Amino acid sequence: MSGPRIVLNPAVFHDKRDALCVTFNEAIRIVCEMNGFEPVSEPTEKQRKFFADTAYADDELQLRRTILARIATLDTSVSDPTDEQLEETAEMLEMVMEVGAPQNEWEQQAVQRLHDVVVKAREGHVQGEEGPLPPEP
Repeated sequence: MSGPRIVLNPAVFHDKRDALCVTFNEAIRIVCEMNGFEPVSEPTEKQRKFFADTAYADDELQLRRTILARIATLDTSVSDPTDEQLEETAEMLEMVMEVGAPQNEWEQQAVQRLHDVVVKAREGHVQGEEGPLPPEP
């Protein structure tokens, strides 16, 4: 049995890496939905403002899932994640691996690498260092 299909807007095909990031982002969000992952970390006002004109503005659960999925894929549209968001993103990626969502070794390694980057960013935040997510200009 196959899972949901992810259809990408052609506008994201600036290069294959853009499309891959969007695909991972959406796949992670769908895995969260299918497995009942309900984030509790509070979006920042800046994040709420960024998503104010999207469908997520009126759906708190999907907003939180989307924010974490974007943090997980290092999407710079969610800058300055909170410590709680980084911690919860790591937990979410662990859940993605535990439920067997990655379909092959390459996907497993990619999710593990994303997890490791998020954990290091969290450690950097806790220690007051700059993490791999660049601050907004």
